[in-house]
This record gives sequence, structure tokens and C-alpha cells, in this order.
Amino acid sequence: MDKSTVEYVRVDVSGKGIVKFTKKLTNSPAGCGNGHPQHLSFNTNTAAGRAIMSIALTAHASGKTISARGTGGCGHYGTVETWSWGLVNK
Repeated sequence: MDKSTVEYVRVDVSGKGIVKFTKKLTNSPAGCGNGHPQHLSFNTNTAAGRAIMSIALTAHASGKTISARGTGGCGHYGTVETWSWGLVNK
């Protein structure tokens, strides 16, 4: 399982966002996201997207690592893999 710290979290006016990790994620990116091997996207217009943003910001603020995986698709931006699941590690 990957463990990486969060380099940054960004959200644009549409509510779509990206988490950039400090290292490439194993099994990522999907073919559509080859140019962004350290990124996963999310959408704050959904409860799941708001939860993703919350754990990413919590990990970033505390310096803890996240274990995360993508869906295998790039539904939000077309070039960044979409977040499937993740957790903040101890």
C-alpha cells in the first residue's frame, strides 16, 4: 500500500479539485493520467469529494501520510486520475 504525504490540495471554481502527493502512487496513474503520476482528483460538489478534501487537508496540516488509490479513470479533468479511496495513516 502506498504511503505519501500531501504536497498540496487545490480546488477550482467548479468544485473540482486535485491532491498532489510528494511521490508517485503505485498502480497510478490510469493511462489517461500519465502526465500526473502524483495526482488524484475529486469533486467537492459531492459528499464523497468533500470527505476526500477533508482527509487530504488533515493529512497535509498534520504531516501524516495518506494511502490512496485511483479509480482507473479520469472523470473530472480528463488528464488526472479520479480518487477511489484513501486513508490517513498513523
